[in-house]
Amino acid sequence: MRSSAADGGKIGSSGDVSATELDPIFKQKRLIRSKVRKSLKEMDPSHRAMEDDAIQRLVLDAPWFKSSKRLCAYISCRALREVDTSKVLAKILQTSDKDEQKLEGKTLYVPRVEDKNSYMRMLNISSMDDLIANSMDILEPAPVDSGGNERENVMHASEGIDLVLLPGLAFDKSGRRLGRGGGYYDTFLRNYQQLANEKNWKQPLLVALSYSVQIMDDGVIPITPNDVFVDALVSPTGIIPISSAAIQRHTKHPSKYILMAALLCIVVFLLAPFLSNAADPDPLSDFCIADLNSSPTFANFPCKPTSNVTSEDFFFDGLMKEGNTSNMFGSKVTPGNVLTFPALNMLGLSMNRLDIAPNGLNPPHTHPRSTESGVVISGKVLVGFVTTGNVFYSKVLVPGQMFVIPRGLVHFEKNVGNKKAVIITAFNSQNPGVVVVPTTLFDAQPSISDDVLKQTFQIDSSVVHGIESKF
Repeated sequence: MRSSAADGGKIGSSGDVSATELDPIFKQKRLIRSKVRKSLKEMDPSHRAMEDDAIQRLVLDAPWFKSSKRLCAYISCRALREVDTSKVLAKILQTSDKDEQKLEGKTLYVPRVEDKNSYMRMLNISSMDDLIANSMDILEPAPVDSGGNERENVMHASEGIDLVLLPGLAFDKSGRRLGRGGGYYDTFLRNYQQLANEKNWKQPLLVALSYSVQIMDDGVIPITPNDVFVDALVSPTGIIPISSAAIQRHTKHPSKYILMAALLCIVVFLLAPFLSNAADPDPLSDFCIADLNSSPTFANFPCKPTSNVTSEDFFFDGLMKEGNTSNMFGSKVTPGNVLTFPALNMLGLSMNRLDIAPNGLNPPHTHPRSTESGVVISGKVLVGFVTTGNVFYSKVLVPGQMFVIPRGLVHFEKNVGNKKAVIITAFNSQNPGVVVVPTTLFDAQPSISDDVLKQTFQIDSSVVHGIESKF
């Protein structure tokens, strides 16, 4: 069973974690909920409709949706400003003119809230006519069908489900989900995952639907032992597969990720000599999972209580996610450092994934706190760096070839092939830092004086302003 971020409103049976220990987390969750609700309220209706349409088209076209035969999905509520699911539900429930067998051949279960103790059932429906409005004017299935028979509860079904489409208030690209505070979905998902394990069923894919304003930076959403990670996130800009299960069902070329995993192991092994002279202080305990809600000390974050540590803390799927290269440089760095993978705290190690579009560039930059080592996974990449003696070293690399960048030196990676390139890099610091040269100089806040930039680059003000306008 996978556990970590969602509604998190209940403590449940989370071992010896006390309410006092969780109070700061619940407080942070309430603050995020308030912020996101305000952003949702301020969304332009026409923009919301465009995002609704884009998200539903992505779901309907997704391989994991088309292949799913049995699924749970939420019924969107306009008052709650949830991502619309009407087109998805209509597709699932679509029938022929003679009202015979469902064209999609799918079985659908939708939520019915039974009480205020986080108890929610998923009941089978075959038509939107099976829904009634509850006391809060939210549509949910009637407990019995037109013939007076109890609707099938997914927990009592003879087969497992393939997919769960989830609502929520906030999400991040590492799989954290923040619900509305009732804990209904967390409770249901934990119970169902336990049932699937007992029945030896395959765990369903958990997919969250999110507006753009609901996506937070990785690590911002706090977690409790009762929270549940999602496997994938669907936003207006695309589908983000997060877990290995989602990647296998989303991509047509899973072998590429097997190669990546193997090369990741090679990188870590080859990085071992660096660790004896790591850039960070030596650890004083076996591990220290970072408490990201606390302020860091000189070099590390405080440890979260050992009693709160679970197996999931030591595993990270972030580097399996394909980066979005739709930006001015045509590249995207996905970090695997202490801020996204808290288990790296005090271990003197981190890794990144770099995606570069054809002709894209990871612009000149430095890592002030770390040496960098990397391996090309796919594509053809020009890697270069400049020494303090102003000597330039470079080489075009192909998959399987490795490189090293000495600590603090300016370097870059450019895709010189005609296909997308992927690089995995490793650092001998839990947080190597990055200083991107063009961004640092032309997008500093407050901005660097025009006179300084004009004199440095021997250009006039119009050129300075022209460059600054691109950031």
